[in-house]
Amino acid sequence: MLSGGKKIKDTDYGKTLGDMGMRNHDIITVKKNRYEEDIPHVNLIDPATRQLTVAADRVFNNWYDKYSDKTGFMTPLSTTRFILGATNESV
Repeated sequence: MLSGGKKIKDTDYGKTLGDMGMRNHDIITVKKNRYEEDIPHVNLIDPATRQLTVAADRVFNNWYDKYSDKTGFMTPLSTTRFILGATNESV
């Protein structure tokens, strides 16, 4: 968070501090976000059709909707959060 209460968002990726309005002697507060969630377990492939199961398709689409930005795209930060959520491993 920048001084004045402005929060740095995923969409600010690649911007300089000056681009985000940071000035000399401003204070930045940083905290580490932890993304912990229950990870659903489903069969990925239907053995009869050899296609993605409906349940797996739903999980992947829900994750994409959860982690993509407001324009519907994945940013480097949201991709990192997605990988952490999908694998429960640090990236």
